[in-house]
Amino acid sequence: MNARKFLYLSGLIVLTVFVLLVGWEFILEKLIEPLQEHHQRETTSDRWIKILLVTSFTALALIIPVLVLLKVNAKRKQIGKALHESDERLRAVVDSFPAAIFFKDAEGRYTQVNQVFREWYDIKEQDHFGKTPTDYFSEEEGAVYTEHDRQVLEEQKVIEVEHLVQYPDGKLRSTIIIKFPVLDTAGKSIGVGVINLDNTERKRSADTLRESEERFRDLIEGSIQGVLIHDGSKSVFANQAYADIFGYSNVEEVLAQSSPFDHMMPYEQDRIREYSKSRLEGGDVPKAYEFEGRRKDGASVWLDNRVRVITWDGQTAVQRTVVDITKRRKAEALHQTALTEAERANQAKSEFLANMSHELRTPLNAVIGFAQMLQAETYGPLGSDMNKEYAEIIYRSGDHLHRVLGDILDLSKIEAGEENLYEENIEIGEVVEECLEMMSERATKKHLSFTADIEVNAPLLLADRLKVKQILLNLLSNAIKFTPEGGDVKTEVTLSEHRSILLKVQDTGVGISHENMKMALEPFGQIGEAYTRAQDGTGLGLALVKSLIELHGGTVELESEMDVGTSVTMCFPPERTMGS
Repeated sequence: MNARKFLYLSGLIVLTVFVLLVGWEFILEKLIEPLQEHHQRETTSDRWIKILLVTSFTALALIIPVLVLLKVNAKRKQIGKALHESDERLRAVVDSFPAAIFFKDAEGRYTQVNQVFREWYDIKEQDHFGKTPTDYFSEEEGAVYTEHDRQVLEEQKVIEVEHLVQYPDGKLRSTIIIKFPVLDTAGKSIGVGVINLDNTERKRSADTLRESEERFRDLIEGSIQGVLIHDGSKSVFANQAYADIFGYSNVEEVLAQSSPFDHMMPYEQDRIREYSKSRLEGGDVPKAYEFEGRRKDGASVWLDNRVRVITWDGQTAVQRTVVDITKRRKAEALHQTALTEAERANQAKSEFLANMSHELRTPLNAVIGFAQMLQAETYGPLGSDMNKEYAEIIYRSGDHLHRVLGDILDLSKIEAGEENLYEENIEIGEVVEECLEMMSERATKKHLSFTADIEVNAPLLLADRLKVKQILLNLLSNAIKFTPEGGDVKTEVTLSEHRSILLKVQDTGVGISHENMKMALEPFGQIGEAYTRAQDGTGLGLALVKSLIELHGGTVELESEMDVGTSVTMCFPPERTMGS
């Protein structure tokens, strides 16, 4: 009975007592007064006082239990409200938990589930009551879950399994299932509690990480580059290639070394140790360098080393990637030795050619001189015309050989670094006119158009006058030699936008093929076209021109096309142009 009903009953009892007392005092007692012999009559006031007193005591006797009951009922409501709020909070927590949580009774029927469970199984509130695993899973899977429930109930133990499950919402989930017994106050199993954690993403991440690590290891182990990772004092990883480079049979031997710097020659260790220390502290040190390593047997090995800072097991570490360059270093040493020997041999060759040219020119001058005397019949007539023709041949041959020896001597002196420039300010136009006049007879004999285009008011050029003439004469000689009769040979002097003086000789000769253009600028690089080979010469002309222009700090540019012609442009640097 609740407090409200008890209060109504108490009021009814008090009212009944009051009515009965009134009826007794004022009705029944008057009826029996004649039967009482010595009855003392009470006044009306006394009667009402008696009625009120009895009624009051009755009411008082009843109101105390009512107050106690009201207080107990209020406390019960307060406890009920608190329990309800606690239950709602617990339900909210369970529904908010990022895992499927549910409870089953001892018969395996679902009694309570959370929001995640309802989402996974695509069910509405209260639809789960009375259902079993076979309502959501296949018979085979349901049997497995039923067996798990039995073990939890009978053995009162916690079971944790990882299982790949196809849920009714269509998703295939890898879940960690934790089952535990629900006990009553007596310790008896009355149900099973279950927590299903969705492990799909974590498992996928773990699989991805494992695959990445496997790919990394496959890549590192399959590489010919040696890889070592150390924390500054201890090696923590190495691949087999690193062990092979340093002559160790396996990686464990490398990692067993007391220091990651044991694989270096002693004189290298301090330098590279400082590099590593500074690098780990964020310093600016070389990321790529070469060093001399020490193999297990003590032998030397040269390495190209690339270094970077990485994170290894959560700690800052240094990754060293090395490539064995011992063969390359040996080849470079041999190359340097060969280069030194070649330079020494070239120097000896240049000195030999210079000496030979000098020794040959002295008697050759006598031959040329006597040939001229014979031609002039200085000491009397030669007699027959045949003798005059022979004297002419001797003179031409001697003169040609003299010019060849002169070119060889000049080129040898330049290569030997013994050629000096006697610089002066010259008018390039005058030099061109002089050279054209000297070569005009040869051009006329072949009926060539022999012209010059000289820029008006061209500035003075700081150069060696004789060597500039030698450059131009060589170019004009070549142009005349390789241009067929009736062709054109043109000389131009222009000023570039950078105030460099450009000296160009252009012809309409046989030209040079593209594959032979580089050879044409090399000493003795006489090219193999039939017409070219039919001309005399040693192939020193363009090579000497190139050497002489480079001696002035300039450049030479060769352009040519077969059966069209050749253009050779000399560019003197701007600093040699006076007034620039």
